[in-house]
Amino acid sequence: MGPTFQSEVASGFRNREGGPGTNVGIRPFRGVAVHNHLLPLGFEEVVSELEELDIEYGLRSQVEVGGFPGTQMEATVPERSVLWRRAGSGTANAWWIESGQRMRFIIVDTQAGYLLITIGADVEEWDDFLPVAEEILAGISFPDL
Repeated sequence: MGPTFQSEVASGFRNREGGPGTNVGIRPFRGVAVHNHLLPLGFEEVVSELEELDIEYGLRSQVEVGGFPGTQMEATVPERSVLWRRAGSGTANAWWIESGQRMRFIIVDTQAGYLLITIGADVEEWDDFLPVAEEILAGISFPDL
């Protein structure tokens, strides 16, 4: 099976699958995504996982998403990296972060555990996209757990 959702108008899963070279010529992901693969980890473990990536982090700040407290970290991506990969899947079923992107990572402390929200866009698109992303974040809510 080939890469899925590989179009310019994808809804946020454009770079979800495929290994190096698969996404050549396709604009890096621009959007907001919620990742639940870190739920069982504690806060410092989540931060440690993020710090293992080849990403340059800025300052941390406190935020609220959907009524839950969170910690936000600004970042830039100098080298292509993998945020997560399904165990045993090689380069398939991975969430790639492309070089030349600006990112915002938000670690949200929910009753179910820690969720990771990513906001990403090309450096050139960041300032225009950020207000859209913040509007999306303002609309996020979580059901009673």
